[in-house]
Amino acid sequence: MKHQSAQRQTVGIRELKQNPSEVIAKAAKGVQFDVLSNGKSVGVVIQRTEAVRSRWVSSDALKALAAVAGSAGGTSRAGSTDTTGWADDFQAQRELDNDPIVDPWAERDAATA
Repeated sequence: MKHQSAQRQTVGIRELKQNPSEVIAKAAKGVQFDVLSNGKSVGVVIQRTEAVRSRWVSSDALKALAAVAGSAGGTSRAGSTDTTGWADDFQAQRELDNDPIVDPWAERDAATA
């Protein structure tokens, strides 16, 4: 690794492949890395500055959330008791995506009835 400053360094792709844990550990402490390929900057490795919310939730996490939402006070726009704001976030995203919740089997059931 070449040192440019205490908080910014360069690392070649080969070295990054050989020592990824070392680079990640330093990045977690705030050191920024310019990743070089043939002497040209092709990317950066930096410390994550904010938590990124996943769009997907595991079934265990969803069950735990549902249990908390069912026993907590406060009613969300979606009509459930949710103190985490998850239900509101979910409903708002559905509205932004113009993606209404529909029964995927309703058409099939209507045809067989």
